[in-house]
Amino acid sequence: MKKGIPTLGGLRKTIKLIKDADIIQTWMYHADLLGTLACKLVKKKELIWDVHHSNLDKDKIKNCF
Repeated sequence: MKKGIPTLGGLRKTIKLIKDADIIQTWMYHADLLGTLACKLVKKKELIWDVHHSNLDKDKIKNCF
Protein backbone atom coordinates (compact mmCIF):
# COMPACT_ATOMS: atom_id res chain seq x y z
CA MET A 1 0.00 0.00 0.00
CA LYS A 2 1.09 3.55 -0.53
CA LYS A 3 1.99 5.50 2.58
CA GLY A 4 -1.13 6.62 4.42
CA ILE A 5 -3.58 5.12 1.92
CA PRO A 6 -5.08 1.77 2.97
CA THR A 7 -6.63 -0.17 0.10
CA LEU A 8 -8.56 -3.38 -0.41
CA GLY A 9 -5.86 -4.43 -2.86
CA GLY A 10 -3.26 -4.11 -0.11
CA LEU A 11 -5.39 -6.27 2.17
CA ARG A 12 -5.80 -8.84 -0.62
CA LYS A 13 -2.02 -8.97 -1.18
CA THR A 14 -1.46 -9.42 2.54
CA ILE A 15 -3.90 -12.33 2.65
CA LYS A 16 -2.03 -14.01 -0.23
CA LEU A 17 1.28 -13.53 1.59
CA ILE A 18 0.09 -15.01 4.89
CA LYS A 19 -1.99 -17.82 3.42
CA ASP A 20 0.58 -20.54 4.12
CA ALA A 21 2.25 -19.02 7.20
CA ASP A 22 1.86 -20.55 10.65
CA ILE A 23 2.52 -17.36 12.63
CA ILE A 24 2.08 -13.72 11.63
CA GLN A 25 4.07 -10.99 13.40
CA THR A 26 3.38 -7.28 12.90
CA TRP A 27 5.00 -4.15 14.30
CA MET A 28 3.57 -0.66 14.52
CA TYR A 29 -0.02 0.56 14.42
CA HIS A 30 -0.96 0.27 10.76
CA ALA A 31 0.63 -3.14 10.28
CA ASP A 32 -1.11 -4.35 13.45
CA LEU A 33 -4.47 -3.26 12.04
CA LEU A 34 -3.82 -4.76 8.62
CA GLY A 35 -2.49 -8.00 10.12
CA THR A 36 -5.48 -8.31 12.43
CA LEU A 37 -7.96 -7.83 9.56
CA ALA A 38 -6.11 -10.29 7.32
CA CYS A 39 -5.89 -12.92 10.06
CA LYS A 40 -9.58 -12.59 10.86
CA LEU A 41 -10.45 -13.09 7.20
CA VAL A 42 -8.19 -16.16 6.90
CA LYS A 43 -9.59 -17.53 10.20
CA LYS A 44 -6.67 -19.78 11.00
CA LYS A 45 -3.60 -17.72 11.79
CA GLU A 46 -1.69 -17.03 14.96
CA LEU A 47 -1.00 -13.27 15.22
CA ILE A 48 1.65 -11.63 17.38
CA TRP A 49 1.85 -7.85 17.30
CA ASP A 50 3.68 -5.13 19.13
CA VAL A 51 4.33 -1.41 19.01
CA HIS A 52 7.90 -0.22 19.38
CA HIS A 53 9.13 3.22 20.36
CA SER A 54 12.69 4.28 19.61
CA ASN A 55 12.97 7.26 21.96
CA LEU A 56 12.74 6.37 25.64
CA ASP A 57 13.68 9.81 26.98
CA LYS A 58 10.67 10.55 29.21
CA ASP A 59 11.22 14.33 28.89
CA LYS A 60 10.74 14.17 25.09
CA ILE A 61 7.70 11.89 24.83
CA LYS A 62 4.20 12.17 26.22
CA ASN A 63 1.92 9.59 27.85
CA CYS A 64 4.50 6.80 28.07
CA PHE A 65 5.59 7.00 31.69
